[in-house]
Amino acid sequence: QDGIVALQVDDPLNGVVVIRSLSTGVPPANQIVEILHVIPCDNLGNPQNSFLKGSTAHFNVTIRNNDNEIRRVLITINVYDSENRPFQWVATEKSVAAGSTSSSIRSVPILDTASVGDAWVYASAFTEWPSQGGTAYCPEKLATFKILGSGPNGTQTPGSSGNPQGTYNATFKLSSDAEIGNYTIYA
Repeated sequence: QDGIVALQVDDPLNGVVVIRSLSTGVPPANQIVEILHVIPCDNLGNPQNSFLKGSTAHFNVTIRNNDNEIRRVLITINVYDSENRPFQWVATEKSVAAGSTSSSIRSVPILDTASVGDAWVYASAFTEWPSQGGTAYCPEKLATFKILGSGPNGTQTPGSSGNPQGTYNATFKLSSDAEIGNYTIYA
């Protein structure tokens, strides 16, 4: 209770499917590293709220190191489509100087198999991969955007609403071409 769970789900081939940090209640007030925001954007960092299927979405993640020593941070971005299916993730590691803020823009392809409509991006900050014993520095940050069809005007259909922030709910659907077998969950 009142903690943060680092969650990693690997498929039968040891490929990451989900990488998130979920709150189990009220997270600790003084976080060593915190995510200030995640913003869907273009490749220059200008906010953008929709992307066409088959295009590339960009996400600007800003973190702050509140500690008085340098911290190595594994930053992950997990993208879900309107059917609550995780379809892409990216990760980057960086060292953040004591008392400083750092931003980075990461690119994620919007697959042709992604469902159109409302979509979600979750940014997390870890000490290490959960499968390697890593823990979450802070709760994840959430941003929404839309996935549009790949036609000239991008058709759009209504989507479902995302899970409210602050709940420990890791429900997701696998794509129809997902690997058959046992999935491993690290928490």
